[in-house]
Amino acid sequence: MRMGGASAPPLCFLLLLNKKTFYKMGHFDKLEVSKADVGSLRSPAFYTKSEVITDDSDGTRTLTASEAGTVFLIDDAALIIILPDVSDALVGCKYKFVVAEEETTAFTIKTQGNTHFMNGYSVTTADAAVPQLFTPDGNSNSEVNLNGGTTGGKGAGVSGDTGIINVIECTCISGNAGAAWFVEAHLHGDGTIATPFADQ
Repeated sequence: MRMGGASAPPLCFLLLLNKKTFYKMGHFDKLEVSKADVGSLRSPAFYTKSEVITDDSDGTRTLTASEAGTVFLIDDAALIIILPDVSDALVGCKYKFVVAEEETTAFTIKTQGNTHFMNGYSVTTADAAVPQLFTPDGNSNSEVNLNGGTTGGKGAGVSGDTGIINVIECTCISGNAGAAWFVEAHLHGDGTIATPFADQ
């Protein structure tokens, strides 16, 4: 084998010796690989589908791993969303929630059980007030609550407001107990703004 004009031992011989040997690399016209072992190779997470959840059946919706990459359009004023149970395979997967209801009076997103917690942030605005920033504690907060007022969820069409939107994105960051979800929430509220993060 010749690399960059310099003679070198066969590559397979170097691999067998498990040595870190460096040679000046020249131009490769062709590279053939008979076998390659890859420990982990994940595709980048992105959104590929959407679903509207309407207010004709208020209650609880438990998401699954197969629904990762979905944007959920929430048109339900009273709904509980339960995120999937975390796993190594779920790490990097995302779920997005866009609140389309005029006023969400009781919309909650929570983790499975009370051993998977949230990291991340929430930015909440209230009319002309300065936006308020909140962060979950990462070791006990495991749900996001919108009440249509102080914790966010106020929507377009309420009190003449227009162009208002509430968006929450949840990304799995760990397959183990502890801080397992990274939450990014951009909310609109009313009154004395408070954190939307809470314990179950």
